[in-house]
Amino acid sequence: MNTHIGIHAKKTISCTFCDKTFTNNRDMTTHVRRNHTGEQPFSCEQCQESFYSKDELRKHINAHLMAHECKVCHKTFGEYDQLARHFLIHTGEKPFTCKLCGKSFRLRPHVIKHVKIHDGAANRRNGSTVATNVPVAIGTVPPTQFYTYTKPRPIDEYVDIKEDL
Repeated sequence: MNTHIGIHAKKTISCTFCDKTFTNNRDMTTHVRRNHTGEQPFSCEQCQESFYSKDELRKHINAHLMAHECKVCHKTFGEYDQLARHFLIHTGEKPFTCKLCGKSFRLRPHVIKHVKIHDGAANRRNGSTVATNVPVAIGTVPPTQFYTYTKPRPIDEYVDIKEDL
């Protein structure tokens, strides 16, 4: 509640290292630790990893409680989808493929960013020499028209991960 009231009071606390201002001490202290001093006073009792704030430690502890562990590097994730996305690093799978040039990507945002290089009008504006044969401006149609998605092999199919990879 005090944090919310501080927003309306327009009271500001300035960082002693830079010109950034905050409406409460907690946010300013976390900023100083994260950006200036590197201090991490909050430690996880389970794995001894340290954090800048109680909030970061709380999120980390929740990941332990709801952990999905990678069979290869033992990194843990709070959600199975996060583990599945991470696991592509180990398998080398790149399920998103540009329909225009065939280049593949592990993550959807990367292929969406990539297809923009094929936009002829944009390339002419910035002087690029990337070949394009796209009849429409890429931003005018849904990006899904420019890439395909192939569902990756399920994690559970990697029986002995050391031998499969």
